[in-house]
Amino acid sequence: MTKLKNAEAKYFRDNPALTEAVEQLEKLDIRYMAHEYFNENLRAFHFAEVRQAMEQGGLKFAGCATLFLNMVDLAVPPALYEEFRDMTSRAELEAKRDFIRNETFRRDVWVKGEPIKTEDEWLSINENLIFGSLINRTDMDKDVAFGDVQVSYEGEPFDSILDIITAGAKKIGTLGDTPGLDSISTATRVDAARLLSAGGEIIAFSEETEAVAISGKPKIKIGTAFNRGMVKEFGMVLPRIPLAAPNAGTAIELSNIDAMLLLAICEKGWDGAVKLVTKLIGGDDGEVILGGRSLSRKEVQGHLSERVMHIRTKQLAKLLELGVVIFADAD
Repeated sequence: MTKLKNAEAKYFRDNPALTEAVEQLEKLDIRYMAHEYFNENLRAFHFAEVRQAMEQGGLKFAGCATLFLNMVDLAVPPALYEEFRDMTSRAELEAKRDFIRNETFRRDVWVKGEPIKTEDEWLSINENLIFGSLINRTDMDKDVAFGDVQVSYEGEPFDSILDIITAGAKKIGTLGDTPGLDSISTATRVDAARLLSAGGEIIAFSEETEAVAISGKPKIKIGTAFNRGMVKEFGMVLPRIPLAAPNAGTAIELSNIDAMLLLAICEKGWDGAVKLVTKLIGGDDGEVILGGRSLSRKEVQGHLSERVMHIRTKQLAKLLELGVVIFADAD
């Protein structure tokens, strides 16, 4: 395929999207390619075929795992809003949306049981969902593009919701008790939360969390044995380290340097972390490559000191809220 593309075969000239598709395939790991495309069971299915097979097994379509595809306002161009809102079945919507977006790979959620039948039932379920954030308010994107549609998260009710949720995960139904949101209908608050979750600004949490106040250099420890093991096993191997965030029911990623520093802070304290990580990455033996740059021992220590300060002033409160780390005197 690559040879045909490079030779500018007429088939590629007549189908320019195929050139982009082949270029994307060229970037994939050969093991993924073998698993995904070169197996004896490979066959492309239309949504209607999958739906029929799933329903025969008692499963119902709940929605797309890619959240924004469930929202007409985000998934299709504005010129098609009216046509899509007039559709009488989800099957028709899914088929036409796949066509206009030229979708080639779907991620869907199927469930056992009966689907939600009324708007009141849907609203009640959404009111009980808990949403929080894995990042700080200042680190969030103000504008997010969904293909042809771009959404701005500035202004109300987004500002008030984010101010609350980024400080601690909350049930959507309780946001109406907050000044500034008490005059906004429940349906509007739910829609705002759905838009924010579609853009990845907030996610569903397993439980409500509280904001954590930080003072000075508190003694902390790693929240789970899993996190300690991940840093020790992969800190020098992977560029980014996944760490369990048990209070959220998910995981976050830190750069390997930040993850190693975090563990070192837990083991050696805030003032001993730089020395330990400098030794671990070979900074005592000469120059070290960090971020594509060759750094001397002094430069390495300067860089690590900056990251420690960043962890303490910018990340620690959120890491404590999520349960990635806990206070050392906590039970």
